[in-house]
Amino acid sequence: MEKGSFTFNILLGVSDIAENRGELLKIKLGLAAKDSFSVQGLNVEAFEGAFTFKNYNNVLKTNVENPVKHAFFPAVSGFAVVDAPAYLHNELKNDDVLIKLSESVCYFRNGALGPGLAILRSMDAGLPESLFLERVLPSVLRTNMAAEYFYGNSVKDGDEGFSFGFFKIPEIDPKLIYSEAGLPFYIHPTGLCHERRYNSIDFLRCGEKVVFEREENNIYDPNAVHIYTEKGIDLGYVPRCIASILNFNIRRGASYEALIALVLPETFHPDHRVVLKARMLLEKAD
Repeated sequence: MEKGSFTFNILLGVSDIAENRGELLKIKLGLAAKDSFSVQGLNVEAFEGAFTFKNYNNVLKTNVENPVKHAFFPAVSGFAVVDAPAYLHNELKNDDVLIKLSESVCYFRNGALGPGLAILRSMDAGLPESLFLERVLPSVLRTNMAAEYFYGNSVKDGDEGFSFGFFKIPEIDPKLIYSEAGLPFYIHPTGLCHERRYNSIDFLRCGEKVVFEREENNIYDPNAVHIYTEKGIDLGYVPRCIASILNFNIRRGASYEALIALVLPETFHPDHRVVLKARMLLEKAD
């Protein structure tokens, strides 16, 4: 039998914590070579509520025949199971890669772009991973990933390792997602390490609304956009390269709505712990 005919499955449990729902993705993969794979099929089953460790165990007991490797991701209520026929166990050398790639998907689907990108960078992700993400993530989310990668606070200047083509999106500046009315975008606030703002993180709740406030008298950055909860809790700033376009739109009458989509545990860097989901409204403010 040719290696190209070797197929196996990943069962990927992905939660949307803010919406309290989940999806079980059954991904059929082909083993193209020792260190390469390709997606050959995808089925999605919707679930009510975010996944729990109990759900993960139930999937292991009832949906899996030959588990090679599996893991639960508590920070994002997700899990992954690599399920392969016994004759493939010696051939499958990239099961660790597939688990890490699946973990990144769970972060991306919750808008946690920084941690997801950090996983991809640690893997030295290439074409197989890029094609995998193209199949399991919608274009608007991959655009968010690219915008965060090139303009957010997740990657330092000069550290970029992925090309634009890695994200498999149309050849337009991904930064424009912050100006597309109605389209959701995600950001990690910056500056949570300063002025003890990090002490407020554990008290934040998913679904809590936040507001963007221009700070035109900021002597360090006249385009600065400050972030507060509706009760006045200081959540730092919109990252500088993103703030410039939000500030531009707000000056011209646009308005944004935003909420807290995810709060990660304290094991993460403060500037990655909070995920905001926002969109520019269809109608400009009066």
